[in-house]
Amino acid sequence: MGLIKTEILGAKVWTEPEKRFTATGKEVASFRASVSKKKDEGYDNVNLDITVWEPADSVYQINKGDKVKLTGRLWPRLYQKKDGSTGLSLDISAESVEIDDYGSQPKDEPMPF
Repeated sequence: MGLIKTEILGAKVWTEPEKRFTATGKEVASFRASVSKKKDEGYDNVNLDITVWEPADSVYQINKGDKVKLTGRLWPRLYQKKDGSTGLSLDISAESVEIDDYGSQPKDEPMPF
C-alpha cells in the first residue's frame, strides 16, 4: 500500500506509456511525467515515475507532451541529479490516468531529466 493517496492535475508526460507483463501475466504500463512550479529564475520540477496496473486501453493513447491527471498512491524518493544536487522523484501507483487540459505549461519547457 502506498504512503499517500493523492490526485495530481496537469502533470506533463515525458515518456509514452510502455506496456509490460509480470511473470504471472499481469499487464502493467509505466511512464514518466513531471509537475512544475514557476520560479523567478525558471521552473522547479518534481519528477513522477508512474505505474498503472492492468491499465485501460486509453492509457496507451497518452503521448509525450500531453497533460494528464491521475489518482493513486505515491512514495517519495530522493536521487542525485547530474549537477550533484539532490532531486525529488515521486513513484506513483496510479489507480486512474486520463488526459487533462487543465494547468497547461509551455510545450517548449526544457525536460527536467
